[in-house]
Amino acid sequence: MVSYELDMDVAVPQLSRDEELYVQIAMVGTLILPLTLKAVLELNILEIIKMGSASASTQLVMMTAEDITAQLPTNNPQAAAMLDRMLALLASFNIASCVIEKKEKVIRRYGPTPFFKLLTKDEDGATVATLSLLGMDQAFVSAGQHLKEVVLEGGIAFEKAHGMKAFEYIGTYPSFRRLFDKAMMDNSTFFLKKMIETYQGFKDVHVLVDVGGGVGAVLGTIISKYTHIKGINLDLSHAIATAPPLPGS
Repeated sequence: MVSYELDMDVAVPQLSRDEELYVQIAMVGTLILPLTLKAVLELNILEIIKMGSASASTQLVMMTAEDITAQLPTNNPQAAAMLDRMLALLASFNIASCVIEKKEKVIRRYGPTPFFKLLTKDEDGATVATLSLLGMDQAFVSAGQHLKEVVLEGGIAFEKAHGMKAFEYIGTYPSFRRLFDKAMMDNSTFFLKKMIETYQGFKDVHVLVDVGGGVGAVLGTIISKYTHIKGINLDLSHAIATAPPLPGS
């Protein structure tokens, strides 16, 4: 063990009592935000808000929780109240915007923010939301319960939780495989489109092999711009089985 002389002004930020209390409360509730966001994404709430705003040509449309739940397949009389509380939380983190009307009762209306560009589908149907849903899937959440165990005993948390390697799990559970493939495809499409706008390194390539290419999203994006390339997608059989045919591959 080595001791260091500590510069208190630099190494340890000084917080007021109120700031310390806020940090403590935030740490206790760290799971609330991702779980709420997961439910909102699974219910397509952000897509509903985005479509509502897009339908107005000259002004921003803000929707109440009642407006949104009217488009959900539910008969739960408490759905709007529950959703209102969830969206209020997201608004506090600027994931959604919120305006408050004070009439006979307080009414909150919700609209889009710049985060919607990431969490809703673009013109190609790609969204970072699927990557968020993958990270919050029960398969990974349950693996996280074994972190203490692997620190003390060694091993891999995912394998301790499920008794198999991650890619074996993907091949065993079709619903998880579909989520994994869609998340990888959306992530690749979303960021690769930006890359090939400026990167010119593929113009002289004739054959391109993507090792671990999943359903071929990366190859498809590259070949769509560089049509002279012959693409070869190399992956496990369960990934290739669901990959769509691509021109040039």
